[in-house]
Amino acid sequence: MSLISFQEFFAGLLRRSKPATGRRCQAVILSLLLTLSSGQLFAHHQTYRIGVFTTRSAADAFWGPVEQFMRAASADLDMELQVFYAEDDHISLIRQVEATARARPRFDALVLPNFKKTAHRNIKAAEANQVPVLLFNSGLSAERAPQMGKPREKYPYWIGSILPDEQRAGADLLNWLLAKAQSKTPEVETAAPVLAIGGNLGDFASIERTQGLKLALARQDKFQLAQLVHAGWQRQRAAEMFGHLIKRFPGNPVAPRVVWAASDLMALGTLDGAKEAGVTIIAGGVDWTRAGLSSVLDGGLSVSFGGHFMDGGWAAVMLYDYFHGVDFASESVSMVTQMAPLDVDNKDQIGMLLGSPTWERVDFKVFSKFLNPSLKQYPFNPQSVFLQLQ
Repeated sequence: MSLISFQEFFAGLLRRSKPATGRRCQAVILSLLLTLSSGQLFAHHQTYRIGVFTTRSAADAFWGPVEQFMRAASADLDMELQVFYAEDDHISLIRQVEATARARPRFDALVLPNFKKTAHRNIKAAEANQVPVLLFNSGLSAERAPQMGKPREKYPYWIGSILPDEQRAGADLLNWLLAKAQSKTPEVETAAPVLAIGGNLGDFASIERTQGLKLALARQDKFQLAQLVHAGWQRQRAAEMFGHLIKRFPGNPVAPRVVWAASDLMALGTLDGAKEAGVTIIAGGVDWTRAGLSSVLDGGLSVSFGGHFMDGGWAAVMLYDYFHGVDFASESVSMVTQMAPLDVDNKDQIGMLLGSPTWERVDFKVFSKFLNPSLKQYPFNPQSVFLQLQ
């Protein structure tokens, strides 16, 4: 018999009891009923159910690791995870969110990105159905942010966000590549203009990373931007665009060209294009994809910035604490994580990532404030994970 059935049974006895049976019997029944309600007689265990929305598929170079890491965190924290795949179709994502927000039994929370500027609509769908929603991976666009406000301001069921600092990643990547170029040819006074490949024009990650690129370039005077083009996150398209760019901006034949790319796959595309054109480049990207990290070890890409695939796991930890009465809002409703660089000097960490890491070995409970009351700030960073896997 379930907890609710027990409560109804004893409540029925209480209603049917007659004065003749005495107040003592009624008192016993009432005491049992209160004990059941307080959970002292039966420990009522609840498995929380989370719906997660990704923009592509489980096999995607970025979203696959996001799901794997988040599943390990959810399993460790005894939460049920259901993942929905948009297959690069934002209309499909909208329909999935709307259906899931209305689903019964009810989901305890939804976790979703701002895919092609749809987050405002999906947040409103969750709000209308009174389902908590957490924004992750990509934030609101500049034109929607004032309308939506911050989490919990205008939409109480939009409980928070956890986003990578995309702008800083774009700037850090550019600075890393420029330092590499200067160390290779310190005697060259006039540096060739930087070539840059962005993702989709409307994607939050591409917008923020390219903004970081421009800000970093504005802070120094030796390097300039030749041209920024967008390859839609596609390797082949990036290779074709690089072929056109290198003809338009041949640069200094003495020094290797710096090529900034908003993702590993597009950075690999520039290497393909450079090989075809017979030129040497210093290229780097973002995402820590398997192909990108393998290229780093092989001497192709110079660096990859990443670690933000872990944000799905961190979102699970935040929700676990929230469900158990320890609100992450005490630290912030808008959590920001930092990406880290991996180059040839980080062979051990790259080896872990390429070795099909068993994230189940990570103890995600150590990141929970509910389970660790002395924890004042979430230690959400890749290094804290690598330390456990050593």
